[in-house]
Amino acid sequence: MNGIEKITARITAEANEAAAAVIAEAEKTAGEIRAAYQKKADEAYEARMNEGNTEVRLGAEREQRAAPSGEQSVRQSARLRSCRRRESSSVFLL
Repeated sequence: MNGIEKITARITAEANEAAAAVIAEAEKTAGEIRAAYQKKADEAYEARMNEGNTEVRLGAEREQRAAPSGEQSVRQSARLRSCRRRESSSVFLL
């Protein structure tokens, strides 16, 4: 190996080391950016899930509050039918 080949080999080695350092720094920066966006995505997901869970819970509470009044209207309908039957049967008794 003569002098030019040694110089070329040293230059190539230094360039490879510099390239590796740049790549390592870029990977580190990309990882930090990826982590920051993942955190934002996780927070957005959590917020959406909480909104959805709140809507489901409120809907269930509304249904639960409506159930007693629904039962009440069923009872009222049954009473009304019973009264109508009595009225119609009393007409025949006259």
